[in-house]
This record gives sequence, C-alpha cells and structure tokens, in this order.
Amino acid sequence: MPQLLAFYVLHMLPEPGRHVYTAVFHAIKVLTKIPTVDEVFREVELDIVCRVDNEDESNLALKVSEKPKRQLCSKGKHNPLAPHSEQECFQLYPEKRDAYHRRCNNHKVGTALTVCNLVSSLPTLDSGTPNTITPFKQLFLKTRASEEKLLAANGSNMDFLAKGTFQVATTEGNLKISNALLFPSTASTLIVMGPFLNEGAVLRGYTGGADLFNKEGKLLLKTQLLNNILVIDTARVKSTNTVSSENLLLLHK
Repeated sequence: MPQLLAFYVLHMLPEPGRHVYTAVFHAIKVLTKIPTVDEVFREVELDIVCRVDNEDESNLALKVSEKPKRQLCSKGKHNPLAPHSEQECFQLYPEKRDAYHRRCNNHKVGTALTVCNLVSSLPTLDSGTPNTITPFKQLFLKTRASEEKLLAANGSNMDFLAKGTFQVATTEGNLKISNALLFPSTASTLIVMGPFLNEGAVLRGYTGGADLFNKEGKLLLKTQLLNNILVIDTARVKSTNTVSSENLLLLHK
C-alpha cells in the first residue's frame, strides 16, 4: 500500500484576537521526511491535506486544486464541521473564550528527565533545528570546545560552548547522538529529527504521540503529544555521564 502523509492544523487562541496556527501530526500516518516550508504553509491554507506516494498525478492535482470548506464558526453560529463540540463553541458561549485562555496560560507541563537529581527537562523531538542542542553538559560523553555559531530563526547568531557526543536514557535504552551542541541558555533539550529520517528512520503516529523506528524496524524513541509538541518518553537517569574536569575547564574558557 502507498504510504500516507497527513497533517491537520490546530487553531489556538492564547490571547484574545491573536491566532496562532500550529501544524500537528495527524493520527495514523507514516512520516518519512520533513515537510518543506511551502508544504507546511499549504497545510495551513487547506486545513486538511492528505498526500499519497506515487498517487496518480491527475488525482493529486485535483485534490490540491479543490477549494476547501472552511471549518470555522461565525456570526454567532456553530459549524458542525469545526474541531470542537457545540458546548465548547465560543460563538455560542463567548464567556468560555476567556476561561480557555486562562487554562492555556496557566498550564504547566510535568518533567520526565532528571539529570544529577538537580535539574529536570522534557526532551523534545524537533524538526526545526539542524543539530541536537541541550543545556546539560552532564549528558555529554565526549566534548570539544567550539567557536562556531548557529543561525537562529530571528536572524541572530547563537554561540554554543562545545560540540560532542550526547547520550540520553529513554524507555527503549540509551540513545547516543553525535555532533550535539551545548547551549547553557537553552530552556530544554531538542533532539533533531532530520538525521534519523535521512538514515531511513520512520515516524509512525498514533493518537496522542508517535514512535520513531530505524530502517530495521527497531523502536528508537517513544513520544507523546503535549501542547502540540512531540515529547520523548524518557527513563529516569540513574547514573549520570559526567565529563572530565579537564573538559569542564575547557568548556568555561
């Protein structure tokens, strides 16, 4: 059977009058490559788009050219096709909008990774960063000082202190990643998805998360969907991999 790549767009309102569009993985699909920027914007424009590998070109052209039906509520009426129930519709119950904003702003995500029993973070499977980045030097097996810069999304340069081999303990065992970057100012650990997919790995989604398999079919990572982010299901780190005192001095030069 051809592989199906599907996305849907979740519309969120963290502030009154401000729309934030977040592309979220749809359940039951196979992701074998990271979508391009044009593809992501197309998903936002069409709301729901399904692509089938090796599909007949005429059918694909027809599907893309079809004018989508807007699944929005307006003018005080609820659209049955909208991704929420009538009881949760802001058009019918405007007072629920403010309560929704307050829940979003006050929501706190728990932690799943403990380093040295001192700091905690929730690792994220990320498709936007070129390298795995982490603020925790304790997770590096080997490091070397570096003065390289990484271009940030806002156009500025991000300086990282070191590059090395990174290891994180997951529920499926220890995972080692080379060429990871040490950013002490980073809020959490981002494990980049691209190199896995380039080596033949497959991300299989399900309701509430996704599993990452290598090309041999071995499970590498389990993730869960929290706040539209694929968060890695990790195991507690019992023995910390610390760098040598020599490398610690090197990192602070």
